[in-house]
Amino acid sequence: MSNARNRGSTSTKDVKETKDSWICGLCRKEFKDDSSKILECERCELHFCAKCMKMSEDIYDLLSMRKDIHWFCGNCEQKVMHNIHIDKEVEQRCNEYFKNLEKSFSDIKADQLKMETEWKH
Repeated sequence: MSNARNRGSTSTKDVKETKDSWICGLCRKEFKDDSSKILECERCELHFCAKCMKMSEDIYDLLSMRKDIHWFCGNCEQKVMHNIHIDKEVEQRCNEYFKNLEKSFSDIKADQLKMETEWKH
């Protein structure tokens, strides 16, 4: 999210920006005022004015103050949610793989101990 604290900190391919202004990715209006209500998509890094996003001042203020809340533009939100779903699947598969691997090592260790015991007799 862009605001007076981090305005102009990113560059984009589509939108020309300077350190002193942002351009809304929808209405194409240029915003130069530190108090401009501009959001930055955390994925594509494009900027959008709160008016185009039909966002109330309360919601904008909440998003601006809370660093633990992430905001994505309409084009990116679906992609981000899809990637989160894939990430969860990968994590689950990795956990299953390592669980099976651990069991295999335990089985090998048990077989090894059994063989050692048999050889001693």
